[in-house]
Amino acid sequence: MPDLGDLRAELPAVLDARLGVYRVPGTARLLAGLIAAAEKAGRVRGAYQRHVTRIMGETRTILERGIARGDVRADVDVQAAATLVAAPLIFRLRIEQQVRDGPFAAGMADMIARAVGSPA
Repeated sequence: MPDLGDLRAELPAVLDARLGVYRVPGTARLLAGLIAAAEKAGRVRGAYQRHVTRIMGETRTILERGIARGDVRADVDVQAAATLVAAPLIFRLRIEQQVRDGPFAAGMADMIARAVGSPA
């Protein structure tokens, strides 16, 4: 994720990119299978953990940049905030079975930015 200079610009970009991937036909089924397979020991679990670590690392980088710039509160739990970014899309995809609306990602980005952002 390139540095766009502001968390409020970077969050929608991250969420839109993930939403685009989740819209690819078969992704919901693939994700469900990966999550289920990750419960078992072995190569699949290791591959899944590497993927999650990479994806969450990208989000942590955005949040840490925001802290350095001052647009994210310094006391924010970066790991918890990264989960807050990732979890709603997975929930929307797997539980609610809806991933077709960009306004959802924009709304989530705004809520997350308000939750972790520094007071203006």
